[in-house]
Amino acid sequence: MRRSGARRWDVLLPGAATVVAVMMVWLAVTGAANMRERAELALEGRVLRLSHDAERELRDRGLAVVSEVMSALLKRDEGVVRGLSLSRSDGTPVAAVGQTGPPSREVQLFVGPAAWGGAPVREGRSQAGLGRGHGRGRMLLRVFLDSAAARAPLSARLLAPATAAVGVLLVVLAAVGGKLLVREERRAQERAEQRRLVSLGRAGAGLAHQLRTPLATVKGSCQLLLESQPGPAGRKRLRSALEQCERMEKLLGQLLDYTRPPQSEPEDVELGPFLERVASGSSAVVITTGEGVGLVDPEHLRQILENLVDNATKANDGGNVEISSSVSRDRVEISVKDRGPGPGEDPENLFEPYVTTRSDGIGLGLPIARALAEANGGTLTLAAREGGGCQAVLLLPAAKRS
Repeated sequence: MRRSGARRWDVLLPGAATVVAVMMVWLAVTGAANMRERAELALEGRVLRLSHDAERELRDRGLAVVSEVMSALLKRDEGVVRGLSLSRSDGTPVAAVGQTGPPSREVQLFVGPAAWGGAPVREGRSQAGLGRGHGRGRMLLRVFLDSAAARAPLSARLLAPATAAVGVLLVVLAAVGGKLLVREERRAQERAEQRRLVSLGRAGAGLAHQLRTPLATVKGSCQLLLESQPGPAGRKRLRSALEQCERMEKLLGQLLDYTRPPQSEPEDVELGPFLERVASGSSAVVITTGEGVGLVDPEHLRQILENLVDNATKANDGGNVEISSSVSRDRVEISVKDRGPGPGEDPENLFEPYVTTRSDGIGLGLPIARALAEANGGTLTLAAREGGGCQAVLLLPAAKRS
């Protein structure tokens, strides 16, 4: 069980990792946007430089060399620009080089009136005929960009997804690490508790051995006095003293059983007849089903069932206790059910040594029963019963079929 002050690493670490991952993704998205913006600005700068150079060359040299100028500019910016086209302000094409088509950029050029006085641009047309009265030297330059250059940089496209993947991995690793820390912390607590219980058990075993001899002396003296005591009042007191001596012997025996590791000698046990023998000691015990053959130490099984039946009978306030057994694959299941107050919110707490809800108990019956079940390769659990009450479930290995 986890201590109330223990840190919930399985919650804290993933939570902190999630916050860090969100911040990482936000920074990555912001960085990717900045990278795209810088790449776009750099591309626009190259387009503006190209248009400026085209405007200067055409203004200085005239439209007679427009194809030469545009081819030179296209070759210079090869890899970024795949085509250029020049048209008048009214849309009439003047010249085109390279490949056209989207994506493209449009830039207004002013080549000046002097540019229209040169040689003809196309056969049958003069520069003066192209330019006079049509915008006074204003022209439109279309720059057709290479598709790779128009896309955002690879680093900008991959930054956010890669960071998101790293963030998810960070959260997963934090969740795994948190669970491992919680498991290690729980194991450390269990080891400390085990050491404490071992020390307590050794001390209790030593004390039990020391008390058995004087207790036997007291019990023997009471028996001798009972034989020689003629008065009814004295005999009644002696019988009461003998009952308390026997109760103390039983408690000391339970303490010694708990400190002594159980050694199992399993054998095939027919559960139907075995449950009948266990139930024969009390008229309040009802067997609903008795199926299966278990591989278990008969004496251990008897101790387990007697303890469970005794607890159920005392918790049931005179009602019937139901026992059943069934077979499921390689396991047999034995259930002991009552209609008492139930095991409470934390049934596992009842398996802690010296934890009991009865005024006459010492809290060793259930821990001993679980230790015996585990010594036979089984498990013992408690659960709330539907409709009220408690259900103890004992799982044991089934006998091997021939």
